[in-house]
Amino acid sequence: MTHVKIKKEFVSDKAIITQIKIKNHSDFDELGYDIVCAAVSSAAELVINTLTENFTCECEVKILNEPPEIVIIIPVSEFANEKKSFAVAGLLDGFVAHLKNIEREYPQNLRVISF
Repeated sequence: MTHVKIKKEFVSDKAIITQIKIKNHSDFDELGYDIVCAAVSSAAELVINTLTENFTCECEVKILNEPPEIVIIIPVSEFANEKKSFAVAGLLDGFVAHLKNIEREYPQNLRVISF
């Protein structure tokens, strides 16, 4: 099962996502045919690329193959500018909503929790 852990911190009285950890294979199907793993991985890549390329965030990204793990850490300082903060927070909230939709469809393969 893939586990996604979402960490939020308070910035200007708002709970903002500052860290996302994605671990393990979903075990829906064998490697190369696992649609749950592909959906989560693809969405994570979209978020990472948007943060780093479009929003020029100074976030920390770790990607490990074995065991599979993706970690995205967004420094609180990235939320100092109101417009950028709104865009980054919206992207991250949308990502989590997407993952929760997948979790509803595949509860034996994906778990999304806050920590």
